[in-house]
Amino acid sequence: MVRSGRIDAATEAVTVVAETVQTLPGLRLDNEPQLHAILLYASITQLFSGCILLAAQGEPTAIPIVLRSLYEALVDLDNLVHDKGYVDHMKAANAAQQLKIMKSDSLRAELQDKYKEEV
Repeated sequence: MVRSGRIDAATEAVTVVAETVQTLPGLRLDNEPQLHAILLYASITQLFSGCILLAAQGEPTAIPIVLRSLYEALVDLDNLVHDKGYVDHMKAANAAQQLKIMKSDSLRAELQDKYKEEV
C-alpha cells in the first residue's frame, strides 16, 4: 500500500495476522505454545513484508539478512507445531542469549553509567 509517497506494507501485515488470529477456532492465548506460534506467525508475516518493502524501494541488499531471521522463525514455528514442548527450548535459548548480553563488558559498563546518572 502506498501512503504519502511511500510504501507501507508492514501495517497491512499486522492487520492480516490480527484478522487471521480472530478466525482460529479454539484459540487460547493462555496456552504458551499457541501464543508463541501466533507470535512466530506474526514475525514471519512482518519480516516477509519487510522483504517486499526493501525490494519495492530498490534496496535488495538487506533482504538476505531479513530472510535469515524469517527462516529462523519459520524453523521455530515448524518445531513448535510438531512438539509443544519446544516452547521450553525456545525460552531456554532466549534466557541463554539474554545472559550472554548481560555478561557483555561494554553493555555492563553502559548500564552502570546509566544507573549512576539516575541515582
